[in-house]
Amino acid sequence: MAQLFANNATTTLASPAASTDTSLTLADGSSFPSPTGGDTFLLTLASGSPESAWEIVQVTARSTNTVTVVRAQEGTTAQAWASGAKAELRLTAGTMVSLVGSGVGGGLVLLEQHTASNSASLDFTTAITSAYDKYLIEIVDLLPVTAGAPPQLQVSTDGGATYAASAYYWSQINVIIGGTAGGTNGASNVSAIELWGDSAGVGQGNSLTSTMSGTFRLSNPLGTTAYKYLRGEGLGHYNGNNSWYQFSMGGFWMVVTPINAFRILYSTGNIASGTVRVYGVAKS
Repeated sequence: MAQLFANNATTTLASPAASTDTSLTLADGSSFPSPTGGDTFLLTLASGSPESAWEIVQVTARSTNTVTVVRAQEGTTAQAWASGAKAELRLTAGTMVSLVGSGVGGGLVLLEQHTASNSASLDFTTAITSAYDKYLIEIVDLLPVTAGAPPQLQVSTDGGATYAASAYYWSQINVIIGGTAGGTNGASNVSAIELWGDSAGVGQGNSLTSTMSGTFRLSNPLGTTAYKYLRGEGLGHYNGNNSWYQFSMGGFWMVVTPINAFRILYSTGNIASGTVRVYGVAKS
């Protein structure tokens, strides 16, 4: 699987496109690549003079002037487009990051991000595609509304319509910041993977300084033979003794069914604030 390129590949949309359409009709598709075998290319949609609206889509197939697409790539938003909107193969930030990451591949491509504001959960329904088999989840200053609630992750097999509430396993090692005391926690066959907290379900406080930040990696979510593995590390406040800990964790969903969405939530109550970004790890 590779990202394809072409010089001077520009055209317009031959017909309007709704925000939910996964097939677009181009005025002239002859200058664009024809992906096969899992290859893709990125198409930028734009309108206005000067341009004032943009969307990046991932093209997975082209048949003459019709392209099959995955919408809302690299942090852009799926939107409706009028006939005549620009459709061009442009250099994107995500492409540059993936190329620079390790000279050939292994860089990070921002796929989806959400910022909480008293949110029940942050749902990631477009990030997981066949273009990547490893994902990096970056959590920045996540804060619960309810004191003592631990942050959690649940997965979905139906694009986020429902989320599995069983068969999760997790474990964790932690050390108190400013000292050497620490411990281990874990649970089996529970309703979510706990990202940070103890075995009794106690997590963060809810004061403005009681946030949790961390980096987590999700491996091969679309696979059909292995469990869905998550591992990560971070730093967070613990409401049980009003202290901050460095932690390392691992967990999995003990089911081999492919997952195509996941969500971040707290065990109880809403997410007061914080941002979560999901990156695809470019294949070497």
